[in-house]
Amino acid sequence: MLFLRNSGLFVVFALLSGCSGPTPDVPKPVILVGGSKVDMDQLPEGLVYHQSRSPDAPDRVNRTPVMIDDPAEIQRTREMYAKGAEQGYENALNQVREGGWIFLDTIQALKQFPDKMNRDLSAVMNDPMQSAAARAKAAEVLTKLHHESGERFLFDCLQSSDDSMRLATLKSLGEYGLDCDFSRDNRAALVHALLKDGSPDVAKQAAHLCRYRHVPGSEAAMLELWQSGKASDPTSLAEHLLSIATTPETVQAVLPHLAKNLPDKFESHIGYILGDLIENPNPDISGPCRKVLYEYTLRFPDQRYDQTLVRDLARAANVDAIDVLVDIQTQAKDPTSRIYATQALARLQPEQGINILLTIVEEGGRMDWVADDLQNYARPEDLERISTLLLKSKDPWEQPVVSLCFEKLGPAGQAWLNQHQDRLSASAKACFGWKTKAIDIRNVIQEAHGLGIVSKTSEELIQALQKPAFNETKPRSPNWNDPGELMTVFAADDILHGFDVETGEIPCRHDQFLQDLAYISRGKLAAECPVQFWLAQSEEDYNAPYYVQFIADDKVFRVGAENYGDWYDVEAIVDLANFSLEKTGHPERFIPLENQGQFAVLVFADPAKLLPFAKKYQIPLSDDIRRAMDEGLEFEKRVLDSLKQQ
Repeated sequence: MLFLRNSGLFVVFALLSGCSGPTPDVPKPVILVGGSKVDMDQLPEGLVYHQSRSPDAPDRVNRTPVMIDDPAEIQRTREMYAKGAEQGYENALNQVREGGWIFLDTIQALKQFPDKMNRDLSAVMNDPMQSAAARAKAAEVLTKLHHESGERFLFDCLQSSDDSMRLATLKSLGEYGLDCDFSRDNRAALVHALLKDGSPDVAKQAAHLCRYRHVPGSEAAMLELWQSGKASDPTSLAEHLLSIATTPETVQAVLPHLAKNLPDKFESHIGYILGDLIENPNPDISGPCRKVLYEYTLRFPDQRYDQTLVRDLARAANVDAIDVLVDIQTQAKDPTSRIYATQALARLQPEQGINILLTIVEEGGRMDWVADDLQNYARPEDLERISTLLLKSKDPWEQPVVSLCFEKLGPAGQAWLNQHQDRLSASAKACFGWKTKAIDIRNVIQEAHGLGIVSKTSEELIQALQKPAFNETKPRSPNWNDPGELMTVFAADDILHGFDVETGEIPCRHDQFLQDLAYISRGKLAAECPVQFWLAQSEEDYNAPYYVQFIADDKVFRVGAENYGDWYDVEAIVDLANFSLEKTGHPERFIPLENQGQFAVLVFADPAKLLPFAKKYQIPLSDDIRRAMDEGLEFEKRVLDSLKQQ
């Protein structure tokens, strides 16, 4: 909902649309976009409010895709794209030289000129006159693009004599999306050596990298440093070490220091540090950590109802906290805080667990909020009470309800659910069907491969299901009877694009959205030279619509896209992509699956193959590609209305 107006982006779009852009060094205001009116007098200085156009307003551009067979328009599109791409490349290279954050659009801009990118980034990386941050950032981008020279440079720089170079390198090695194998060669040892670095900043960053990237052998190396008493920042080292602790020895050595040096103000990161430890099955690990976190949360009675504090209190609470939890359950305005407290009360009083949890539903809450927890307490004889509450609900029943009936309410629960399938959401129906028929995702993958829906082998896709998540070490344990695992399969096969339809910026980059679609099309959406024409009449014309076009098969494909503030016109762009596929002789289409709130999902497949497959396995498809935006806008409205009432 908040976004920065990027002057560099405006220059690109001004070039494309033929109007003059602002001077790049003039600071631009922060723009707040929304669908509801606000009191302009209450806005802080430097903040401008822009009320976005209603999605129900009449279209101002032609949103029906067209194909143009005009050499002059093809040439114009190439020229406009070249101008924008060159400007985007220079902006991206400047971001690297500045050593700041590198976003996906930065890398996409650089990739438009692969040879030039390789030369320019290598030059920055190897230039001792550049800043350490710039050199490390150039190596980081090269590494993300699978250039071995970048990765080699980063690990070589861990032994640099320059403090700033070592620090910048450690930061780059910890960036999201940088996939390096720390178990190779002596890489882990190089990082561990920096735990004792003479620069406190370098030593602290090395500890952060050990924790964040699970560098092999880090617990032992950090514990050795801790026990030596030579840590330059003991509290920081204690926090990082506890975050990866796996043994009672580590907890016993480090936890007392953390307990004595906890922040004077409540900080949520303490809960993240101790969260996994309090769930550890070894009581010598979980017990002391639970006690520290519990006592810490009780220090802040003025924040007793704050959602994050309640979450940590609820996880760590013992029976002494029952009165506090009851107070939160009955007095907190935030429903999430009340749920956290209720879950903890059920855990602490298991004999009353089902009564405590069902209180939430009886007071108007949804059953799926507590269905997972109910599995710890429900028995077949509770079916009548649970089913009565479910039937009173106006909301669709979600997957947790299906699991509750199957796992805890016995054959009678399954039979009852079978009689009320019409009350299930689309995803819950799929879950019910898979459980009823004992469908195994491994067999489904084989069928999808046989049909040509997925291209990777069954073995490759099953391995992908078990692959540890980014920055995790443990292999995933897939639920072989969960239809939701198919989304992971499609993603692993690079035919799925999931995205937030709210971009957070204006103008919305529909041209980049097209590139995202082209990526999952296996080269069949040949969207050459995608450009966007923002039809703004002035710098303040935030409501102006767009034309988006690209070249394919020596034709120009164009569509008008409406301006919905910082929301994509998903319908127009998907229509354009599918129109192009049709006209260039490809049977595949971008098919929308059921959205998750304002998060939309598209899969690239031949409808003649996917639609019968989806029907057979109850994959929820969407019949309204705009629904994600509509639900997102409705959510924003509810939030704003609730804030006005407080």
